[in-house]
Amino acid sequence: MAIGGVAAVVLIGALFIGGRNYYQRVIVPNNKYNDAIALAENGEYETAIAMFRELGDYKDCDERINDALYNLALKKDEDGDSIGALNILVNINHEGAQQKTKEIKDRYLSSVEKGGSIIYGLYEQDNNQSNGREVIEWQVVAIEEDKALLISKYVIDVAKFDTTNEENVDWSNSTIRFWLNGKFPDNAFDKEDISRVLPTDLINYRKNEYGNMEEYETNDYLFLLSEQEVESLFENPTTRIAFASLKVLDSDVIVNEHNHCGWWLRDLGEEEFTARYVWANEGEVADSVFIVNQGVRPAMWFSIAP
Repeated sequence: MAIGGVAAVVLIGALFIGGRNYYQRVIVPNNKYNDAIALAENGEYETAIAMFRELGDYKDCDERINDALYNLALKKDEDGDSIGALNILVNINHEGAQQKTKEIKDRYLSSVEKGGSIIYGLYEQDNNQSNGREVIEWQVVAIEEDKALLISKYVIDVAKFDTTNEENVDWSNSTIRFWLNGKFPDNAFDKEDISRVLPTDLINYRKNEYGNMEEYETNDYLFLLSEQEVESLFENPTTRIAFASLKVLDSDVIVNEHNHCGWWLRDLGEEEFTARYVWANEGEVADSVFIVNQGVRPAMWFSIAP
């Protein structure tokens, strides 16, 4: 082949490669970007969000993602999934998110009733830290004047009752009490949130040096229910059964085939180094040794005064 023919082939090849690169770098992402916009405008937010994320830092994809997430949250709220809406709103950067979050939370707080729910605080529950913490849903189990007794609706974490291996451990000096009144609220509540959690005088029982039961008090913000409280507040054992969060399901705690998990109470068990807990299968109360992980459903008295 003549030199001129070779040069022509090389030039055509270069033009072809250059054209193909231009198509991949410019045409393809631009088409995907426009398709994602059309999907978002058509209310197909989740598909649009996935496409925008695939595009990375192309154009204004980050802003488009936040807009689509915000609109998805509005749709979930309209469809009755307020929890799903809040879990999106509390983790996005959108000018309307804060006001909408407050609106949904206020809706729960405006009609507090026994057996209902309150949304308050944030805690990692879906075992996916990349999407932020999830809102905590609390079950209202009692109301007294302007305060309500709440317990987390789900088993939201696991813990050992005590890890010190020391003698004479009870609720007052247990590892789990210090965690519930230290790391847990630090993780779950901001300063505004914690202001509505009320310090509570708790009546507790333990064996004295003579083997007799004696009463003692503690003052706590967050706590575990006692066996007496559980039996009074949940007369039917099956109503004590609770689902485990995804985070708990991925732990070493035992759950049953329905994803129910046992959860600690603050009373000591019959044997040394044991405490009472609610059994996952039937909601009955049994004993578990301190150093075994069991589920945790934090409880608290909460101010419902406006």
